[in-house]
Amino acid sequence: MLAAHPEATLRELAERSGVSTATVRDVRDRVRRGQDPVPDGRRGGAGDAVAGAGIPRRHATCGPDRPDDPGGAEALTALQKLAKDPSLKGTEPGRLLLRMLLTTQLEPSGWQAIAATLPAHCAPLVRAAAEQRAAEWNALARTLARHAEGVA
Repeated sequence: MLAAHPEATLRELAERSGVSTATVRDVRDRVRRGQDPVPDGRRGGAGDAVAGAGIPRRHATCGPDRPDDPGGAEALTALQKLAKDPSLKGTEPGRLLLRMLLTTQLEPSGWQAIAATLPAHCAPLVRAAAEQRAAEWNALARTLARHAEGVA
């Protein structure tokens, strides 16, 4: 998120990612210093219980065990919900997925600006890379759909 929106204020980044401004500031400062954005003591296991609630982390914020409330007071995007999910933040594959999703989050005008300023000689290579990434994301989406249907 920081890389995708370098002009954004701490407050804007916090709202987009669903975390506090203090967390955004801490992450930004850690990244600037070349440190891991997640402090050592903050990495929890996926099976830990959510603070005092006795709810396993894997069911705390997303998935079929916590249905969405479309009329709820908090209208978060799917990406914001995922960014808050401790079961993703608590594993290396989950953190990798979140980084990949958040790094590529960009408003349509941002993609248009990239396309408009891209040197012509780079366009075919960027197109090929984008098509490959799209195919990989689509393959992941199909795999997840099969898992949701109970087919491995």
